[in-house]
Amino acid sequence: QIANSSHPPLSPDGKFLVYKRVENEKESLWIRQIQTNSNVQVVQAGELDSIGGLAFAPDGSFVYFNAESPGGDVNTIFKVPTLGGSPTKFLSNGIGIGFSSDGRQIAFIRYDIAATEVSIILANADGTNERKLATQRGKRFTSTRAAWSPDGKTIAVGIGDDDLLPGPQYLIGLISTADGSVSELGSRKWANLT
Repeated sequence: QIANSSHPPLSPDGKFLVYKRVENEKESLWIRQIQTNSNVQVVQAGELDSIGGLAFAPDGSFVYFNAESPGGDVNTIFKVPTLGGSPTKFLSNGIGIGFSSDGRQIAFIRYDIAATEVSIILANADGTNERKLATQRGKRFTSTRAAWSPDGKTIAVGIGDDDLLPGPQYLIGLISTADGSVSELGSRKWANLT
């Protein structure tokens, strides 16, 4: 049974599923092997807080997720081996990692509270060579993990705009990976994007 989890992602080969459980207000992370219906706990209950943004590496060897260390860093991306092991910090000040289809690049979200801005950051798959791709400021913000187009030329993200409240405030933005230009996918606004 997968309890207390929504939208658990499958590994690219369809053999594993990763999900979060919450019991007694403590979060844990689990991997399920689909064929055998067996489960392995990869993050112990209470080891990390606010676990989210679950994603498999393109080869399925690691699970990436954002979480907070109790009393420590916030908005940190961790990784843990799919077949079990200890979670390790991958990137500071980042959430919502997404891999390019060729597995060579990542995109993630970074908040700068002082500057009241939210940026999409591109980097190599190992986290090196970061570069700011696009930034939302003021009442506009990036609201979902980056989803890469198959050719790697475009990233789709949810963009929120608080000026549109109380009506639907979200749109789907398309960001060029070449120059960071942002366009809207259609004109429809949404009440929620996950």
